Amino acid sequence: MKILEVRRHSDKSGEHLSDDGLKKLGCVIANPGDITDIFCGSAIDRTAESALAVVVYGGVKPQRLHKANPGLGNKDQLQKILDVGFVAARGEKGDNIAAARECLGDDYQQFCEELLATIQSLMDEMPEGARGLVFGHSPFIEMAVDACKGEKAEKELGSCEGFRFIEDGGSLKCSKIK
Repeated sequence: MKILEVRRHSDKSGEHLSDDGLKKLGCVIANPGDITDIFCGSAIDRTAESALAVVVYGGVKPQRLHKANPGLGNKDQLQKILDVGFVAARGEKGDNIAAARECLGDDYQQFCEELLATIQSLMDEMPEGARGLVFGHSPFIEMAVDACKGEKAEKELGSCEGFRFIEDGGSLKCSKIK
């Protein structure tokens, strides 16, 4: 069995982690559990800063630090949804998921499946019995969940909220982290 916690980055100040964002990481830092693998899920600084805060302040001593895998919000994915009017739709809809559904239209499901494939590729880098942590962005995390569960996420994640993906015996399941 392998477990990967996929969490939304903490609050930002520009492109970087804010002081308030560091405080919100307390839920992760206070209970780091037995994290063995840490990934950077984006090329955006605040995701790496969120992961680094868990290591530094949470006392996590991961067995493996993985190079950046920008598959949970890379610049190409971001540009794709920007090109189809994501920002305007987000303003109208009020949340990232509804905006992504509207903008991507018929391409939404394929995009979700690509994001789930990214989650799977991260899990493939982990050995059996490992527990990983990665920070990414909304709506990309929720879209991967849509593909995994076959149902649409109800609302976007808040700061540091996330999902736990569990691979066991060849099947992949996910559930919200409480």
